[in-house]
Amino acid sequence: MKYLDFLIKGIYAGILISIGGIAYLAIPDKIVGSFIFSFGLFTVWYVFI
Repeated sequence: MKYLDFLIKGIYAGILISIGGIAYLAIPDKIVGSFIFSFGLFTVWYVFI
C-alpha cells in the first residue's frame, strides 16, 4: 500500500510539473510563465511533505 501511495504522488507530481512547463512555453511573457512553473514546483514540494 505504501508503494501505491508513492506511485500516485509521483504521477500527480509529473502532471503538475508538465502543466507548469506547458504554461511556461505557452505564455508569451516569460516572467509570468516562470512564476506559474515555479508555483507548480512548490506545489509538488508541498505534496511530498
